[in-house]
Amino acid sequence: MAIPISIPKFSNLTFIYLLLFFSLHLIPISSLNITNLLSPYHDLSGFTSFLTSTATALVASDFFSRYPITILAVPNDRLPTSIPSSSVLSDVLLQYLSLSDLRLISPTGKLVKTLFQEIGRAPGNSGSVNITYDPFSDAVAFHSVATNSNATLLPVNKTLGHDPSVSILLLNSLVIPYNPDLTASETRPPQAINITKELIDGHNFKERKQEKRKKKIIKILLQLRDCS
Repeated sequence: MAIPISIPKFSNLTFIYLLLFFSLHLIPISSLNITNLLSPYHDLSGFTSFLTSTATALVASDFFSRYPITILAVPNDRLPTSIPSSSVLSDVLLQYLSLSDLRLISPTGKLVKTLFQEIGRAPGNSGSVNITYDPFSDAVAFHSVATNSNATLLPVNKTLGHDPSVSILLLNSLVIPYNPDLTASETRPPQAINITKELIDGHNFKERKQEKRKKKIIKILLQLRDCS
């Protein structure tokens, strides 16, 4: 004979509280060190130096732990000795793309957001990169939306890197972004760009929107509590 169990009325409300609490307080991902990921590849030492010195604030922080990213790395023998210091920011895509992912892209292309765009250096989608795949030639190309800068994927048989949230792809050249930070080129290593302020400004709107959402949820919860 089944024994009836009495469940208190507030159990559903308690469950809602717990569910919303854990949805609003995500468990942080462990800090990711981009330098350590790139350092085993000695042929990428020049690119690594540019990236770490340009985006010092990001590399030192946990920014790269918050996004699945794709690094469009350029080998030393194809890297110019003099480039705009912020160019490498356009070679960090805020989306994970493996070699198999690239070959699923249509010939019309796929628009992907870059770090250069994320920090507010380019209006609209002008800082994005358009990726195209030609199934006949098996060529993958990366095009700057606002400039004539193009790069192609070098023939490799695997995605570099061993982190599930970071893909490292090899390109034959840098993708120069819209309106680089410095019009004059700099000789390696470039002067570090402090982009902490740009990051804060770029995320303020998102944070305010999330805060409004939290307040709205709390208001609903309080109404549910009063009705229970």
